[in-house]
Amino acid sequence: MKGAIKFLLVIAVLLAIVVGILRAFFVREVIVAHDGMAPTMLAGETVLMWNGTGSDLEMGDIALCRNPANLNETVFGRVIGRTGMAIQTMRGQLQVANSIVDIDITGHERFTNINGETDEYRFATEKLGNTDYNTMQPKDRALEIRPFTVSRGVYLLGDNRNQTTSDSREYGPVDPNTCIGTLFMRLKPAEGRDFFDHGWLDILDP
Repeated sequence: MKGAIKFLLVIAVLLAIVVGILRAFFVREVIVAHDGMAPTMLAGETVLMWNGTGSDLEMGDIALCRNPANLNETVFGRVIGRTGMAIQTMRGQLQVANSIVDIDITGHERFTNINGETDEYRFATEKLGNTDYNTMQPKDRALEIRPFTVSRGVYLLGDNRNQTTSDSREYGPVDPNTCIGTLFMRLKPAEGRDFFDHGWLDILDP
């Protein structure tokens, strides 16, 4: 019995050391400030970020970067375009590098954002590169992105397509060298916001 307890204590200490090292050098906690990435992330949630990205950003990654309009601020969004790629919409569907992004409509649901505004949304799963992710768009409004070619950097788009002021539709492409890390896991959900069955330690993409 004592041997088993001692073994468990050793395991607990080792796990604590590993967690401490990860938090000190590789992983950082980030508080989500707005609903621009809903339904993937909600304002008030705590998520985990791998430190460091630079040129390693891949299509579909959720990146935290410096705001190109104000380097003292940070922004986050999903990488949907890289240097040389054209971004636009065709009949309400996202088109990247002259290819329509695969989409699967999953249903409709009402959602109330952090500002208390409620609307009926169309929910869908998109596939970009090797990543499947969930998006939401007001049911009665088509997605509209004016044609834009990324001359340099990466184009960040929020999964909440209704919030146009918190991604590259507002501030333009982002220099990947100013990106701080990639968000990969929900540590804990927001208190009092039980949308989408978000839980502890959820991987951010399905």
